[in-house]
Amino acid sequence: MIVMVIKQIELSHIAIPLTKPFATSFGVIDRRPALIIKMTTDDGRIGYGESSPLSVPISEAETAASGMEILKKILPTIVGLPVKKDLDIPGLYKEFHAPVSTIGVEGAYLDLVSQLEGLPLYKSFGGSHTTVVAGESVGLQNSIDDTLKEVAHYIARGFDRIKIKIAPGQDIEVVRAVRSAFPDLYLGADANAAYTASDVGSLAALAESHLAFVEQPFVADEYEANAELRRHGIVICLDETVRDMATCVRAVEGGACDMVNIKPARIGSFREAKEIHDYCHEKGIKLFGGGRLETGIGKTMNAAFYALPGFTDASDLTPPSEYFEEDIIDPDFSLSKGSYASLEGVGLGVRIKEDVLKKFTQEHFVF
Repeated sequence: MIVMVIKQIELSHIAIPLTKPFATSFGVIDRRPALIIKMTTDDGRIGYGESSPLSVPISEAETAASGMEILKKILPTIVGLPVKKDLDIPGLYKEFHAPVSTIGVEGAYLDLVSQLEGLPLYKSFGGSHTTVVAGESVGLQNSIDDTLKEVAHYIARGFDRIKIKIAPGQDIEVVRAVRSAFPDLYLGADANAAYTASDVGSLAALAESHLAFVEQPFVADEYEANAELRRHGIVICLDETVRDMATCVRAVEGGACDMVNIKPARIGSFREAKEIHDYCHEKGIKLFGGGRLETGIGKTMNAAFYALPGFTDASDLTPPSEYFEEDIIDPDFSLSKGSYASLEGVGLGVRIKEDVLKKFTQEHFVF
């Protein structure tokens, strides 16, 4: 087998304006930063990865600024390493514990690994799906009518599952209205940990709308509150709770969930995310893949990972064209009839538009 060595790494901090703000219970996002990592080998191959911290600490403590400082320490230590499948890249920098900021390092490395193997990235991950079904998330809106319009828009676009954001005061009636308007829709609700254990009784009213799931109603470690809400007939999907294998096992064995939303960026490792996938698949826990308003690099990487067999529910794969003025990959990340099917290119399988990347770059470093 060819032995490649990483010769150079480039780090770009970019920020792309959103076409419209995205609101959740955590806050409003109107500009999307990303940390793009470009690894070049001694034989000229290039691998790309993306880290997706936000500008401010909304859903996690990490930010683009703190992530840049961490990556400037990590990336020089990666230069000179060989490219091989069994190397535990996240293990090299686990002391930093900055999963959202560091996931792109492993992503770029795995792009190179799959090129070395001559395989599409999804096959390197062990995936079996040739297409990945996509769901859509609808942020908090100004009114119920606005929510209904957004849901109708995405149904018309062919999305298989719609997930609406909820928060105190924007929950029961909103969900009831969407269910009434779209009685056959595969509908979920995402609370982004906006509630406390004392809200279990009021949240139980969501059961009347026959939701496919309620995602992350409580803060990360409220295992018993989730289990209690399940006893009211509500399917619980956990997101921020599942930070690693240990928290996943605790949630499943404690009866705190029926589903898990796996975000490799939240876990900080595709390797550990794959272990969580395998465990949940074996235990009969339903899975779908999450999204973080990534650029086409992160979306393409995630889509390849969500081709694993346990991802039976529609994953969050909104095309960047839905929220960015311009993306940085060619061809564009796009869906056909609510599914993503461009999985067969070797490695990541897309070209990076360097001119567009440069246009949005705030900082750039070479190691």
